[in-house]
Amino acid sequence: MIIFTRLTGGTIAVNPDLIERAEETPDTVITLVDEKKFLVKESLEQVIQLIGDYRAYVIARSRSLEVVEVPHPTLHLVPNDTIVGSHTTDSGHQFDSNTDDSEVVALLDRYAPRSASMTTLPLSNKTNDLAEPDANVKPNADAEPNTS
Repeated sequence: MIIFTRLTGGTIAVNPDLIERAEETPDTVITLVDEKKFLVKESLEQVIQLIGDYRAYVIARSRSLEVVEVPHPTLHLVPNDTIVGSHTTDSGHQFDSNTDDSEVVALLDRYAPRSASMTTLPLSNKTNDLAEPDANVKPNADAEPNTS
């Protein structure tokens, strides 16, 4: 923040990134990006100098900060037999550790059909006939039907 002196004698702190322009008319007027205007005692040259000093301060401060390496967690797949409990979707379909992957894919195809440009790798040779989708859920009308 940059501290300016108002013509009335008070001070105001302004974020220099929000200053759109400064002009002398003959008083110095600072206009922010939201069109708010402030009359300040500092000259146009002083305003420009304060903005430049502030930006130099930010760059110098960023160089003095300590860089801390944060380890990223290792992500891995969890086998189906490690799933604890079960989950019921809004449409009433229940999934647990015994749910076959192709059943999940078939349900996704009913509610979010893939476009022709999307490809799917086979998960297993099993096919399951799922119950009809909930009548309150409308499939994506813009999506092309799955032909695979």
